[in-house]
Amino acid sequence: MIKSNKGQVVIKGEIDEVFAEYSTLTKSFAKMLVENGGTEEQAKEDLKQAFELAFMTKEEIFKGIIEMLEKHEKECEDDE
Repeated sequence: MIKSNKGQVVIKGEIDEVFAEYSTLTKSFAKMLVENGGTEEQAKEDLKQAFELAFMTKEEIFKGIIEMLEKHEKECEDDE
């Protein structure tokens, strides 16, 4: 089980079940990104960046989030 609320995360269960839920969550997130105007490639890249953020310091995370948002905003403007 993966449960998240406002930055608080609880993970319980067998490792294979947790990985299955993580995979399903990631796939659903990618689908949502595409449904909101992105391409599959953009969704993959955004999710890769989000994964990399998990191993960064708070300072690196804030910088990465800002860069990701700026990149996404530029790509959306280019699509118009």
